[in-house]
Amino acid sequence: MVVAACSSARQTVQAQAIINTYGTDEQLADTFLNRLQQENDVVMAAYTESLAWGRNYNYTIAARKNGVWKGYEYTIKGVRNNPVAGANEVAVNGAKANQTLLLLNNASLWNGKDNYETCNMAVSDGSSSYLLLVAGNKALKLKYYMPGSYQKFCPDSSRQLFLDVWGKVRGLADAGGTPANN
Repeated sequence: MVVAACSSARQTVQAQAIINTYGTDEQLADTFLNRLQQENDVVMAAYTESLAWGRNYNYTIAARKNGVWKGYEYTIKGVRNNPVAGANEVAVNGAKANQTLLLLNNASLWNGKDNYETCNMAVSDGSSSYLLLVAGNKALKLKYYMPGSYQKFCPDSSRQLFLDVWGKVRGLADAGGTPANN
């Protein structure tokens, strides 16, 4: 058990180092996400934002406090007009969550830039996919517009790394889903 505690502490320090380098001081505006930020050592999330029929968000979240992981599926529907939000706690495998956190501690991931504008492909009203890493009062977000579709037509190593890590975070919960393709 001491090994697990040391490993968790080391991962928290690594996450904090990445966030200090690439993140910003930010209190998450959403009430549920802010509560997770305040109550946990580390929060990681993969989510999709869809603008079809109003702004909708679908999150998979893993939050660790004192070495123990909890998972959540969180949705916000109709953000523009009378949003409805709901969260369900889901099981998270602690070992997989620790491995996934190590993937998020990769500077190459956070140095990646969404270059969909350079692809000769026209799409409108698509969804965006995000990664979120939070430790303490700092947050780090990375966004790609329709990464699954753009990766098929305009392969890019940064986008592929994003898709790989995004899939791992989403896979921490049973209802993981796929990155935005349309």
